[in-house]
Amino acid sequence: MASVASLEETLLSNIEARLSHALGDLPQTSRLEARLRTLEQVAARLGGFSFMWYASLGRDSDGCIDLPLDEVVGDILKLVADLPIHPALALASLARPELSHTERRSAGSYYTDFRLARHLAATLTSPAGSRARVVDPAAGTGTLLVAAALHLGSADRRRLARTIAESIHGADLSSSALRGAALALASLTSDRGAIASLVTHLRVGDSLLNGRKLWADLAPNGFDAVIANPPWERVKISRHEFLQSRGITRHYGAEYATNSEFSELTVRRDDLRQYLSTLATEFESQGSGEADLYKLFCELAVQIARPGGRIALILPAGLIRSEGTTALRKFLMANTATFDLTLFENRARFFAIDTRFKFVTLACTLRNGGRTQPIRLSHATANERAVEEAPAVIIGRSLLRGLRTDLSVPEVRTPTELRIFQAMAAAGRRFGDPTGPWCPVFMRELDMTRDRGQFRKQQRDGFLPLIEGRMVHQFRHAAKVYVAGTGRSSEWKAQTLLGACDLHSQFWCDERRLPEHVKERARRTRVGFCDITGQTNERTLLAARIPAGVVCGNKVPTIIFDGYDAEKEVLVGDCWIAVVNSIPFDWLARRVITTTVNYFLLRDLPMPDVDPIGLTGRVLGRLAARLSTCSHYERAACVAPSSEWEYGRLRAEIDWRVLSAYQLGLDDLTLMLEDFPLLDRGEPSLPGEECSTITKDFLLLEAAVALQSQSDPRVSVWRERVAAARLVGAAPYRPSHLVKGDSRVGEGGLRVEYA
Repeated sequence: MASVASLEETLLSNIEARLSHALGDLPQTSRLEARLRTLEQVAARLGGFSFMWYASLGRDSDGCIDLPLDEVVGDILKLVADLPIHPALALASLARPELSHTERRSAGSYYTDFRLARHLAATLTSPAGSRARVVDPAAGTGTLLVAAALHLGSADRRRLARTIAESIHGADLSSSALRGAALALASLTSDRGAIASLVTHLRVGDSLLNGRKLWADLAPNGFDAVIANPPWERVKISRHEFLQSRGITRHYGAEYATNSEFSELTVRRDDLRQYLSTLATEFESQGSGEADLYKLFCELAVQIARPGGRIALILPAGLIRSEGTTALRKFLMANTATFDLTLFENRARFFAIDTRFKFVTLACTLRNGGRTQPIRLSHATANERAVEEAPAVIIGRSLLRGLRTDLSVPEVRTPTELRIFQAMAAAGRRFGDPTGPWCPVFMRELDMTRDRGQFRKQQRDGFLPLIEGRMVHQFRHAAKVYVAGTGRSSEWKAQTLLGACDLHSQFWCDERRLPEHVKERARRTRVGFCDITGQTNERTLLAARIPAGVVCGNKVPTIIFDGYDAEKEVLVGDCWIAVVNSIPFDWLARRVITTTVNYFLLRDLPMPDVDPIGLTGRVLGRLAARLSTCSHYERAACVAPSSEWEYGRLRAEIDWRVLSAYQLGLDDLTLMLEDFPLLDRGEPSLPGEECSTITKDFLLLEAAVALQSQSDPRVSVWRERVAAARLVGAAPYRPSHLVKGDSRVGEGGLRVEYA
């Protein structure tokens, strides 16, 4: 995937180029010293104080760098003046060290965008009649502290100077980072006393190890506010990233060669285990699994804030949905009076990472007696200058506990979406409910990395084909066939929905070498799903029947249903495939899933409260069985659809039956369909329209007829649109990569794709 440049990097690129040219070929340590000295002179000019005086305050330095900096300083001042970024925030960004991708990942350092900083700082309040003590325990170069100073100090320079002198505190492991924070904050004032006081409030230290002890002299009772964008990285050292940090180039999946440097890796891992053991005595709400820095800093924020204090954090969206953050969510809910979440997608390029990445800002007030307030959830994006936030949805805490026992927060955008989510939960039953009818047993059969030694590229006697995630689509376990190549450059063909369905795998596995429990699994029919997905994909849930005689990779977890004989278990599996591939269930899943369908999330979603071997369950199952029929998985009395329009009718029937099972109606379905803008993206559109809506129109028409809503005035419109779409060659429910009008589709409807 191509690297993504953040908006801030783009806006500052001209200044970066000017700095880079001025610094020339200086060694890395000298480059950082020259860079900081240049920016300190810029700060002195902006603030209106003497650079020589500032330099005399004392700070870490790698010696004198003899460069002609005056011209560079003048150029930077001119360039900064034309930016949509406050100059002090620009300086904080420019003061950051130059890190490689590996170094950034290792540190979990995804620097704070200036728009997010202003947004988060705006959630802080100053206690009446007193100065607010604000701390960033992972301050870096001070972007959030600058934003906090600007917010609390307002536009009054005297008040701003007092804020800088009395309110702003920060800690970081890096003294050079804090030097950047100091110069960025100093650029806001000419008050030498304020600047001198500020410098004593920026402290080098490990906030996780030292906690309140680091601030015992300044905030013995805790801070009025904690603001932070803590590192987003698990506390571990992988062999892959260790070797990359040593300059050894390798790719995931490559074999590890014996290397003497692994002895250093062992030492570093031992040190890390000791570090985590020490932290374990101070942090008790981290849950199971690997330690994660952002989780540790969340708990730290509660520890170092005073009762009634504010906390404002930028965090991965895992905070509101991951199984590993369940204990932390419960801890935060128990200790906060207010709990405000804003959900972001990285489409506004806040960070130099995938634009689909989701994260949240959390702004909350610690309890200090009194009643707790409901959760406020809003969604936001940003233009080139500021965050744009939508109206919040109010979710009562008791309501959330009833909807989600783990307190994970569904991503609902409006009160209507919350009502639908609540209705589906009320009319359904958790898939993983041990007293329910499903009784799922999950398994990852083979690991694509750990078990790669068993994979062969050619079929032999006694070898089983391997089903990979890219092969699985809705109702089809072999939606793609392997052609040639390896890894990301491998070539695959997508198969049509109708007719014979070939099974050509990339890998084959010797059944005799499989563990016994995997052998047993591979000998039976079961269901499976692709666990790599996305909320904004054409469809999110991709589930299919997995026939006997194949084995699945780790991206295709499989499920069997305990407590049923072989015949009934097949019926239960068919019903499950129908439900999870439906639009109503897909809409529900999109409220809690981002890029992975894990067991934890799937187990906790409510299935419609139907008996999978009862009348409704059997009807849904028969529909799914017909859609799943192919040349190497056939069922008696199950006839595959004979045309694309019959295929669409079967899909629509599943959708409206599942909608009805959740006790929802036509208006609810209309809203749900707004969540699937990529449906029909390859279909021919009606004259004068930019894109087709054939699936939406067809499903709404079928649902209206089936649910006896034909008096709805929209029915005639949908009927006319469906007829017109059919005339131009559109068909409902056809995945976009299979559309005949797609120039990338080859003979027989096969499209070559590169995975």
